[in-house]
Amino acid sequence: MEFLGQDYLEKRIKDNQKFLLKLLNFHIGKYYPLRKWLGISFRGKIDDISHLSFGYNTKYIQKEGQWYKQQTREYQQPDLGYKLNLVLDRIPQLALLPALLQPAYRLASVLLFSLTTTTYQPTIKDTWLNAAQPTTNYGSDTNLALIYYPPYYQYRPILHFDISDIPSGATFSQGDFSGYYLHDPEGWMDEEDVKVYMARLTRTNWTESGATWNTYDGVNSWTTAGGDFTTTNQVSITFTNETGWETWSASSLIYDCYNLLNKQVHLILYQTGGDCYARGIYSREYTTNTSLRPKLTVTYTVTLTTVALQSTFFIVSSPTLVSPSDTTSGTSPVTFIWKIPSDVNNRPVHAHIQIDKTSDDFGDLEADLYSHKDAGFEYYNGTDWVAYPITGVTSDYYGNQARITLTLTTGWKYWRVRGGVALS
Repeated sequence: MEFLGQDYLEKRIKDNQKFLLKLLNFHIGKYYPLRKWLGISFRGKIDDISHLSFGYNTKYIQKEGQWYKQQTREYQQPDLGYKLNLVLDRIPQLALLPALLQPAYRLASVLLFSLTTTTYQPTIKDTWLNAAQPTTNYGSDTNLALIYYPPYYQYRPILHFDISDIPSGATFSQGDFSGYYLHDPEGWMDEEDVKVYMARLTRTNWTESGATWNTYDGVNSWTTAGGDFTTTNQVSITFTNETGWETWSASSLIYDCYNLLNKQVHLILYQTGGDCYARGIYSREYTTNTSLRPKLTVTYTVTLTTVALQSTFFIVSSPTLVSPSDTTSGTSPVTFIWKIPSDVNNRPVHAHIQIDKTSDDFGDLEADLYSHKDAGFEYYNGTDWVAYPITGVTSDYYGNQARITLTLTTGWKYWRVRGGVALS
């Protein structure tokens, strides 16, 4: 059996860092997808990047026989390194990729994503169920009572949070429900530490003003008195006798609600053992200090976009530019004309045009358009000017002219057109 050695790992790190630079410099017009997510506002070419800063305007200067690197560096927010590591983790392992898909050939994709933490407070509705008073509703109470002292004394809070603002396709890394525990809210003194479970309600059409131990809306019965719920992915904590926040960490349970209950979180708290001591947490009706009402904290990751790097368009040739010629002046809009290249092995040809406002290094683009995804491209088929097909111009029209008309701002412009082929 062979093992990957240190030399390979070092090479992989260097290759991934180089590939990361390509991702950082990839842009669609003036939009840099990866920089947008990282919070980098700089729009020029980035030469290197570390966990806290990035460098540009790199120059090498020789002085007294020694070479020195001169560079401008800009320092970013402290989480830049964390975000960069997330991106690097998304780059495929080079050893497992076919040659044409390795970063050196610019054929890969990066999945951009965001990490978001949201706190929901208070609930949409909450109440508690009382086995001793099975037809009484407590939806207006300022606390949610808990007890397990059968056969009659069983109190179970039920709660509902709306998390529908979380985009579809999210993955959860945190789902914490927190309630502010009231020490001895009813004055009973027989007390001990007890385990309190939190589970997902399977019935979601219960009402705050109608739910009782027997019914979920004051009229219709629960399938099982005391609330319908599943123990799948339920969690528990041990209540002590100290006033303060109690938190159930339940990312899987909250994700189940998100995934199975249409992004609605319906919870029930219950005990299976304990004493005759009545415990409770503040409800959403508690107004003396609203910061103590029930809350749900969710941290989730969502995919923003998948950016394909040269995955459908690979530059292979420089078409002959026809007009406008050097130093031409005129008024906007401007029609740019070029000849379709022929040295592309009989593959359908696409076009990529860039208009720069500053120089011929094409780092300050006013237009950056591709014929396979942007409108306005045309080619001459021998009789008429027709729309450039998104699948590319075939070999029958190699050498014919192509064009696009653009409205531009005033000033000197630099333009170039590059020919490319679709990748299979």
